[in-house]
Amino acid sequence: MKKVGVAILGLGVVGGGVYSILSEKKEFFKKTQGLDITVECVMEKNKERAKSLGVPEENVCASIEDVISNPGVDIVVEVIGGIEPSRTFVLKSLMSGKTVVTSNKELFAKYWPELEEMAKKMNVGLFFEASCVGGVPIIRTLQDGMQANRILSIKGIINGTTNYILTKMTEEGWSYEDALKDAQRSWRGLTQRINCPFSPALHSIPRYLSRTFTERV
Repeated sequence: MKKVGVAILGLGVVGGGVYSILSEKKEFFKKTQGLDITVECVMEKNKERAKSLGVPEENVCASIEDVISNPGVDIVVEVIGGIEPSRTFVLKSLMSGKTVVTSNKELFAKYWPELEEMAKKMNVGLFFEASCVGGVPIIRTLQDGMQANRILSIKGIINGTTNYILTKMTEEGWSYEDALKDAQRSWRGLTQRINCPFSPALHSIPRYLSRTFTERV
């Protein structure tokens, strides 16, 4: 059975969820995918957060150097968000021969060409499906399942928070301000950090357009 070692950068809402899924469904992945997936290390400044998720103390890394120098790590999952230090961490991971998976909208909107070039240079994987539509597999569908199609347009709400707010406004007559506050209260950690949920949606648009129309945007 193939063994896969994973490192997770950041244990926030998304990172903590990734750790829990990989840990709790280890036997499920063995049975259904034929993969023995192990979280080799996590990089998280808040040690209490790591402890609350059940991460062994010896698996908490202090720096990106600890991650990329670990021969047991095959895949680096970046879920910190923002530009720096995420960009530096992703580039270092790629340069060390690690495949990278990220949910970072802003990073990919601004530095996608640079990251893609490095991944190709090092012949490693760079996967960003999780940065678009909350992980709905639209990027892979466009890349692998619709090569023979000439797509003329693409429409849709590409951000879950935006969808929630617009639904409240159109179907229940809420004001934008009230809908935003409700989203911030209801979706703790996901929307409290932003004043306008449309910003992440705008970060997603270049990736959609580039993959859909085969032109870099």
